[in-house]
Amino acid sequence: MEAHNSRAAGRPRQKEALLSIMQRRFGRIEAEARFEWLVVPAPNELTGVLADIYQTLQSLRGHKEFITPGVKLRCDYCIPNHRLLVEYDEYQHFTLPRKTALQLYPPDLVTHFDRRGWIAACDRFRAHDPDPPYRDEQRAFYDSLRDILAASNGYTLIRVRDGAFDWNAPDADSCLDSLCWMPRRSPSAREELANGSELPVACDGLPAAAVNPRLRNHARAPQIDKIALVSRDYNVVRSDRLWDYSALVFDINRVCDEHGCDTILYSLFAWDTRSPLIRTHESLFGALQHVRHMLIECGDLGEDRRSISYHNLRVEMWFRGEDRPRIAQQRFSTSQDTLQSMQEFIADMPDRQFGLALLMICGESNIVSTGRRGDHLQVDPRLTNMGVSVILNPVHDYMKRPEMLEKRRYLSQNRRTVVSVWNRGRGNEPHIPWTVYHDGKDRTADVEEIAWPVPGRPDIRVGLVTLRNRFEARL
Repeated sequence: MEAHNSRAAGRPRQKEALLSIMQRRFGRIEAEARFEWLVVPAPNELTGVLADIYQTLQSLRGHKEFITPGVKLRCDYCIPNHRLLVEYDEYQHFTLPRKTALQLYPPDLVTHFDRRGWIAACDRFRAHDPDPPYRDEQRAFYDSLRDILAASNGYTLIRVRDGAFDWNAPDADSCLDSLCWMPRRSPSAREELANGSELPVACDGLPAAAVNPRLRNHARAPQIDKIALVSRDYNVVRSDRLWDYSALVFDINRVCDEHGCDTILYSLFAWDTRSPLIRTHESLFGALQHVRHMLIECGDLGEDRRSISYHNLRVEMWFRGEDRPRIAQQRFSTSQDTLQSMQEFIADMPDRQFGLALLMICGESNIVSTGRRGDHLQVDPRLTNMGVSVILNPVHDYMKRPEMLEKRRYLSQNRRTVVSVWNRGRGNEPHIPWTVYHDGKDRTADVEEIAWPVPGRPDIRVGLVTLRNRFEARL
């Protein structure tokens, strides 16, 4: 039977044990941390989801006055060097008002705990604090304020449920590391690897597959055996003044399918949304037999790449078994970008993963540094914990800095394969528009190029990467 609190279980205080581990792991920890942005607003200042939560909680049991405007809320622990907040939720947090509030969170709100697990715990415990009578509504609203305001102010807020894990156990350090970088767990992300079934949970809110990569191999996840790398010279402009792939995608897909590819990775600047052609699941997959995954960047490309707003571009991840694409957007481009941008990429990682493959867009491979910082965000162990064997890295154009090759090589260690493809046309670049690294070695020479994949279009090039037999990757 699960204990409701640490004292009842006869164990040493779990919250203090967790604090001790965090201090060893991170150094300085601020307890009961306050922030200028974490202040209770007046009811007439509430907007959006916070207004919806407040009004719904008011109608739940009839308590109308349960917040105190101007109060500065606290967070249990703050790890300032990493902009991490840790909330330790004991039994009294799992109430029906809290369940109600969580159910009102929008699907695209980035949280770093298992929302569905918290809702299930609210149903299971049905805690109630009668002093004062409105205390459950107040606590639920204040917890929602922490979740939503932390996300909007560039902090990662992690919730730990009391009694779900023994923080005095030998493997507590590794569980803490996993939780502290736990990405968003939306229902779609949790269901992705098991095709709708629940993954086993190793510790609070964290799928066991994220702690033990061997478990992920047993999920019914799509495998990648053969990848088509599609590149072009983006300086070739058609008569309709578009320079994307849209007019050729269906021909290219057919050629890749004829060569038995299950995955097509297009270089970026792939589909101009001004194109009159329709991009649907049926139009992309309808005539194909082997292709199961397709990655295409879409957006308004304009007539000059130098005027493109990269914030308006998105990579569509199309899958044969899903009617609509999953969407990913590039979070950063250089190793000098903000830590917040890199943490947003880390939060995106589960939504970028399908099977044992992970999408890493263009300069996001700069997540590791060749300087003194090195792998300061611990990307390599995160990839290992997720069971990632293949990194798909579509690029806009050739990255001239030689350290980019070293970063791809680094990311390929531990028997991973890193596949990159870009558009030619920038000048002063290699003749071959792709690279492949496997287990720390350059395997680009193993890519087989299709001769003249599109008749009359020498600017289009397609390379084939066969993973299973050639690289013996863990697929």
